[in-house]
Amino acid sequence: MKNVLMLIFKRTGASLVTVFIISLIIFIGVEALPGDVAETVLGQGATAETVEAFRKELKLDLPPHIRYIAWLNDFVHGEFGNSLANGRPVAGLIGWRFGNTLFLALSTAVVAIPLAILLGMLAAFYRNTFFDKLISTTTLSFISFPEFFIAYILISLFSVKFNIFPSLAVIDPDMGLGSRIYA
Repeated sequence: MKNVLMLIFKRTGASLVTVFIISLIIFIGVEALPGDVAETVLGQGATAETVEAFRKELKLDLPPHIRYIAWLNDFVHGEFGNSLANGRPVAGLIGWRFGNTLFLALSTAVVAIPLAILLGMLAAFYRNTFFDKLISTTTLSFISFPEFFIAYILISLFSVKFNIFPSLAVIDPDMGLGSRIYA
């Protein structure tokens, strides 16, 4: 039990270090981009005073290392700021999409896990037969292709060809479970 806890601790620590390094690389990459965020967002018609006020609002007047530390502090405390596109809180935008993503993931798991168990049992029962090789080849093919390609094929098949499902649907998080399944 002690070894398992130590492994979990090490993996969690390594994951946190990896996320920190990736965030630092992305921050440095964004800093290296040419142009000014304030001028880009406000447009060329903005006055110098407006641009400067916007820079102060976004803390762009601070040195990069101070901005990164402030961003990291805000991130740890769950304060993700507001979207530049629509001014709404980013945490709310993520939360709204997280509900749809969670619903999609759970719906997929409800279908995929029993199907995987069934196919695995059939492949084991009919070991070294044509049926076993067919199951192994088909599942390996699905795993080998990128997800976006499989998604394109499935959308083309079930939405365009057979018209069973809509090709795009965003579910309102306030809908009940029954309405979500029907939608």
